[in-house]
Amino acid sequence: MSRAVWSELVPYDTLLSHDVRRLLSDRDLGVNVAVTPPQLDGIAEVVATLVDDGRRVTVWPMLDHADGRWPSVHNAERFDTFVAEVLGRLGTLPQGLALDFEPPIDELPGLIRLEPKAIVARWRRRGLAARATAHFAGLCTELHAHGLHTVAVTFPFSLEDDARAGWQRLFGTPLSGLPCHQFNAMLYTSMLEGYTRGLLDRADARGLLAWWSASMRRRFDDRAAVSLGCVGPGILGDEPTYRSPQELTEDVAIARRSGVEQLVLFSLGGVLSRPPAEAWLDALVHTPAAVASTPLTPKGRVVIGGLRAGAKGLGWVAALRAAIDPSR
Repeated sequence: MSRAVWSELVPYDTLLSHDVRRLLSDRDLGVNVAVTPPQLDGIAEVVATLVDDGRRVTVWPMLDHADGRWPSVHNAERFDTFVAEVLGRLGTLPQGLALDFEPPIDELPGLIRLEPKAIVARWRRRGLAARATAHFAGLCTELHAHGLHTVAVTFPFSLEDDARAGWQRLFGTPLSGLPCHQFNAMLYTSMLEGYTRGLLDRADARGLLAWWSASMRRRFDDRAAVSLGCVGPGILGDEPTYRSPQELTEDVAIARRSGVEQLVLFSLGGVLSRPPAEAWLDALVHTPAAVASTPLTPKGRVVIGGLRAGAKGLGWVAALRAAIDPSR
């Protein structure tokens, strides 16, 4: 059983404070700590201190907004360069490195809401998934040679996409074929509910969490992990959040019932901004698996069916375009 927290916006001096380190150590929590270009000078101290505390540290590299922030087919070479810069600054190596595959940050809000205008625009700028997969697979191999544990982070859309020509190609975020040690799906029930503007309610979101957690377990076995949240907003600033720690308790129980024990909470910044912090972290660490399964609701089944149909449709269009123009 492993538990960890994503630390995206927490200042490094706060992360290294005695109180925060005590919160983490008392619960044996790992830390997935973000590093962006402006934070390069401080990452070595953060990693060394937390590793010395006995924490499981995963470095989470992200680029400047102008470069898209998260790795994708569109910034693969720039991301490689930045990862090398990060590793070059470290004296103490972390346990792992997270590859948080997401579309460019300026396109993400419309895509996660599946807005037609955003999808059409993204289709016109889509990347070649096969080429991207080979590129990032090579990066994983290099990281493994350094003794680092690699984590691929993905949208739940990819779980309904068996081919690289579907959602993975549309978003420019490869997943299939990567040799990562762990695959982590962002299954944020607060966002499933909040970003659909009332289309999905809490019961629908809980059913989808159960469905996708079980899918992760079937597909990746012990390499499966799930990110739960959100306790507080992230870099977008408008991410819907949990109403209370009780909702996190429910989500942990559902994910564990589905067989996933590697759970990561988004985010530490939210935990610290919504005291008592102990209530959130204890819910993450101490909640047992649910006794009964959580079924998909009728609306949840529509969501799954729609995503699968969308993946097939995108695949057919890609195949047709490739037949017409093999250079695509």
